[in-house]
Amino acid sequence: MTQSTVMESNFLPTNEPPQSLASLVTNGIGLVSGANIGCRENMRSLGVVGTSPAGREPKTFDLSASSSPVTGGSGASASVEPSLQKLPLTTVTVTTGGNLHGGFGIQDFNSCIQSYSNNDTTISQLIVTPTNSSFESLWEARVNNLKFIQPTTPRPSIIATPTDETQVQTILLCTKKLGYELRTRSGGHDYKGLSYTAQAPFVMLDLVNMRQIDLNVNSRTAWVQSGALLGELYYAISQKTNTLYFPAGMCITVGIGGYLSGGGYGNLVRKYGLAADHALDIRFLDVNGNILDRKSMGEDLFWALRGGGGGSFGIILAWKVGLVPVPEIVTVFRKNVTLEQNGTDIFHKYQYVAPRLDHNLTMRVQIFSELIGNTTTKTIRMLFEGLYLGRMDTLLSLLDKRFPELNITRVLRGDDHGPVVSRVRIAFVHEHNPNCDARESNRYSKALEQ
Repeated sequence: MTQSTVMESNFLPTNEPPQSLASLVTNGIGLVSGANIGCRENMRSLGVVGTSPAGREPKTFDLSASSSPVTGGSGASASVEPSLQKLPLTTVTVTTGGNLHGGFGIQDFNSCIQSYSNNDTTISQLIVTPTNSSFESLWEARVNNLKFIQPTTPRPSIIATPTDETQVQTILLCTKKLGYELRTRSGGHDYKGLSYTAQAPFVMLDLVNMRQIDLNVNSRTAWVQSGALLGELYYAISQKTNTLYFPAGMCITVGIGGYLSGGGYGNLVRKYGLAADHALDIRFLDVNGNILDRKSMGEDLFWALRGGGGGSFGIILAWKVGLVPVPEIVTVFRKNVTLEQNGTDIFHKYQYVAPRLDHNLTMRVQIFSELIGNTTTKTIRMLFEGLYLGRMDTLLSLLDKRFPELNITRVLRGDDHGPVVSRVRIAFVHEHNPNCDARESNRYSKALEQ
């Protein structure tokens, strides 16, 4: 039998905040779920088996309420954390003007932005065009899918990097007025390039500077701006508590905006369902420039935004999410099995066993084609990975009873605290995860080892 690795670990995996960028995709005016769809569907194809306690049935809904104007100060603004409430619920009046083919261009866009701003320095930092020497490197840094970094890939006409909600409103206004398309990005885990390339002239709204996280341990909630990464949210939680967690994905460089608007599969999906099931409120900019929250947008639109793709309806500025309880120490394992090691029968058994196991255990399988040793003969290798919300002895007893064919044994036991366990936990999360950006993941792993 091949060697397996099982260990106990602190649940929150990192001692250092991630410095990388990550996920959000868009369609037309705002955020869509494409970033998360990539991770979600790949996880399905790799054998993730689980059930959601809060599954959703298809429904029809009326979105007419989303176009109603909201006057300044109205709505449920009192529920918004003070440090994220940069402005009251408000309305921007948008007048749709001509388009690029009618003579409008980049200079007109800059002039439009400046006409709504009192700070020229801010504007120069906000807007990046192809005339800027940093434009190409900035755009490439935002593209996590390397196949799009080609001379023939259409670039944005303008890259806009707002720092607050008022600037997002202004960018939306000028984009509509001058006839550009708008593509919104909160990180770049976008397998189809929807957030950073298009056939028509477009503005890339990059939320990289809108990544504030306000955590309230007492209420078990957090307000998270759409540009924040999952790793940044995990780190923020770990700095205040060891017994709460947000049940999201394994790719620490994925952005919260696209992830939640796509539903959000993760490593606690069997116990807590989708990440979007834990979205409590949203700050949302509709196509008319209105900033809405859950109360003012209505339950139908709020329902649609949690899985239907935010960009189908507007721009998601921030999410209020609920945190879930977890034990301070959890157990993780991984094991490689090849076809020659009875892998076919083990995988067959896995598909029957996994849905019936304790919901505190989530397992997944990744499948690889590789050469056998130094030969030219190929085989299939299956990597089984698991996360158990409990101690090692309980997990081993469970697997010995329900899935003995996997032959998980006590090979390595980490310290309950310390950098070795944290580093191995990070490796478990994304060293073998093809959905994560290799450039960002490698840099993060190396930083932990220093």
